Amino acid sequence: MSITTIVFLSAVIVFVLLALVARFKWKNLYLDTLQMNEGENVLFNDEKVKVELRAGTGVDVLPGSYVRVTDSRIIIAQKVLGREKYIIKYVIHHTGEPVPEGPGGGSFNTGYITYRTMRQKISINDEDGSPIVRIEPLEKGIGIPAWLHIKTADPGQYRRALNI
Repeated sequence: MSITTIVFLSAVIVFVLLALVARFKWKNLYLDTLQMNEGENVLFNDEKVKVELRAGTGVDVLPGSYVRVTDSRIIIAQKVLGREKYIIKYVIHHTGEPVPEGPGGGSFNTGYITYRTMRQKISINDEDGSPIVRIEPLEKGIGIPAWLHIKTADPGQYRRALNI
């Protein structure tokens, strides 16, 4: 066997092993497999949203966004291209309580960014005639956006669910 063939086969084996590890390690990466915390209830799902966030020096848009609001978390997911699944991007704990994974943490362990906010850091504004739910984090950290905007057709459901 030539050295090129050995290198190629080694690379394929490493790739397959990494894929298997990722599959088992990040089993809650998709919205439909995310475990709810004990006593946690889903308040509503918002499928018709546009999510924008401040990342670095620019604004990123998450096309195909989906928001699930529970009594303790706001879960931001994005549609997987060519599939009916949604991959979780952000889990925001809105009660102000400490995050189990640590601030901004969890991305290596869970595959998504986790951070916390509190209801006083969530507001509903109007931008060019479109209602926007603005979420600001309690702390800064790697991967935590300076702010996150949810452009929604029904801001009232956020106002009622989050008491803002």
